[in-house]
Amino acid sequence: MTRTRLSRALVLGLLAAAIAAPSLVVPAAAQIALPRTSDAERTVDQLNRAGAIQRQIGEMERHQRFENQMMRERLNRLETMPPIAPPPPPPAIHR
Repeated sequence: MTRTRLSRALVLGLLAAAIAAPSLVVPAAAQIALPRTSDAERTVDQLNRAGAIQRQIGEMERHQRFENQMMRERLNRLETMPPIAPPPPPPAIHR
């Protein structure tokens, strides 16, 4: 996990704990019901999620194209370069 994702996960965890903590202390009768999300809000949330998924897919496709291009270049280099011959043995020393 990258540092940014780790810190984001930590912040979200702390935020969830802070939100959940008051509900543990306040009696159920004293809690105020939150308004339900409207159809428009749900639609916006769905569109935002779909956009995020599309961005992730695009990023993965770009990375795959990059990797494929790197492999093609390596193969082309191997095909165009002559094989490397081993060095000749050292000359024998006569005394």
